[in-house]
Amino acid sequence: MRIDSTPTLVTSTSPAAAPVAAPEGQQEQAKSVRELGQGIKVTLSEQAQARAAGSNKDQAVADSDLPDTIKSLIEHIRELKAQIAEKQAELAALQRAAADPEQVKQVQQQLSSLTSALTTAYASLATALDDNSLSDDQKMAALNMSMS
Repeated sequence: MRIDSTPTLVTSTSPAAAPVAAPEGQQEQAKSVRELGQGIKVTLSEQAQARAAGSNKDQAVADSDLPDTIKSLIEHIRELKAQIAEKQAELAALQRAAADPEQVKQVQQQLSSLTSALTTAYASLATALDDNSLSDDQKMAALNMSMS
């Protein structure tokens, strides 16, 4: 995270910027702190932005009008995808580092297990979508959420 602390003094006439009734010294201190805060800019790293976007996606699943079983399957699918991505990165790093073949084999087996679990989760989602009396829009929303 990068913090840009270039001071920028901004005065405002909005009620939110007006000091609250307080002793004179505290009013001046609160005003100067508020003015200093106006010049602070926070920039999130790409990784932090991705996490924030991921939490928004999770919130979209929680807020959807889908049955709880389908919501949990979608969340499980997303977790499996994240674990697969981590294992793929780990495997690539091991292969670049010419690691012990036994260690590479172990990560490959873990990756295979995760991939199998993902296939099973997708099959369970397909079954749940067929078994429930969902509208076409709900089915599309569920599929889109599981793919993202």
